[in-house]
Amino acid sequence: MNTYFYRLTFKTPVHFGQGRLSGSGSGIFADTLFSALYIEALGMGEADKLLALAKDGSLSLSDLFPFSGAACFVPKPIMRIQTDKKGDSSLKKKFKGLTHIPVSDIDEYIGGDYDPDKAAEKLRGIGKSTLRQSVRIVEDSDNEPYSVGLFTFAEGCGLYFAASVSDETKQLLDRLMTALSLAGIGGERSSGLGKFSFECTEADESFKKRLNVGGKAMSLSVCLPTDNELETAMKNATFETVKRSGFVGSESYADTPLRKRDLYCFKAGSVFADRFAGDIFDVSTGEGRHPVYRYARPMWFSVDRG
Repeated sequence: MNTYFYRLTFKTPVHFGQGRLSGSGSGIFADTLFSALYIEALGMGEADKLLALAKDGSLSLSDLFPFSGAACFVPKPIMRIQTDKKGDSSLKKKFKGLTHIPVSDIDEYIGGDYDPDKAAEKLRGIGKSTLRQSVRIVEDSDNEPYSVGLFTFAEGCGLYFAASVSDETKQLLDRLMTALSLAGIGGERSSGLGKFSFECTEADESFKKRLNVGGKAMSLSVCLPTDNELETAMKNATFETVKRSGFVGSESYADTPLRKRDLYCFKAGSVFADRFAGDIFDVSTGEGRHPVYRYARPMWFSVDRG
């Protein structure tokens, strides 16, 4: 197994849903990525293989996080950091508002001697949010105007994800990513959004050294323990949850759009003392023609002091 960074450079604006059509985020959860890859795998006859590789750990994915030039970011760990800097309310606000940290700065951050302006400066200028006005044509009625939230990445910026894979699994992932780059990712793809090119490189050494080592760890992907793992996982954990929902993307699932079953998961950045494997959950409601899978396996990243 080796770990790679897949960097996505977007050729078009993107729409990453946040519950409202008029809003768009600037990142993608691992379960959304896996679902998009699974749909491409269905078309190639490789869906069962992709699912089996993900279930047995031969394929491990992170969420998609921002990069700016050479700087790749990871989530701020959801944990208390011991620091000598006390009593500065403005500094506390800066730390509270910090969402991501460059991988190269993670040792400094965990060590408690970090200037949050360093990360904020690198994140500033990643891209910008805009609204696009469109009109829905309604037969025998007035046309309906609506707004679509877009995010446009600046030059030299985009999203990346980490993938831990075997050589054989990487070959499949590369094929799926090539197909996905043409189809696009995110919402409003029928309008041409979400197209990208990508490059794959080995993960940074500062990133790889924190994978698969002991101690406290944060998940780099949206994740959920199985019922048998939940009680142990919750001990001494610090976390945030997110509701994962939405419509089934597969056109073969049903004749009309149907929603997936809601699943509450831990956000990337959640920290656990006891690690768990998670699973890939079937979130179909039984109304469609096949299972619908939600990826919820963690990629562990040590947050102990190096």
